[in-house]
Amino acid sequence: MANKSLTHNLEFLLKVNVKLFASVRKFSRRDNLEIDIEEGSIVKDLLSKIGIPQNEPLLVIVNESTQGKETPLQEGDTLCLFPIIAGG
Repeated sequence: MANKSLTHNLEFLLKVNVKLFASVRKFSRRDNLEIDIEEGSIVKDLLSKIGIPQNEPLLVIVNESTQGKETPLQEGDTLCLFPIIAGG
């Protein structure tokens, strides 16, 4: 008989692909990552897991569509993270 308390506490993990561009690469040794994150996570949860500060100005693209840091993540999503560049 399986231990119900162990079964109940299992977390469901999603695999998400992350691509870091330009100066955002400073937060990782690699520019392409495959991250396991808990089901129900949002973009800012993933940023924390990578070590990117919440106040870091970023352009977040999820599956080729610009999104915010509150966007829920799904299995197999691809995130592209770009620095926001101001200029004139």
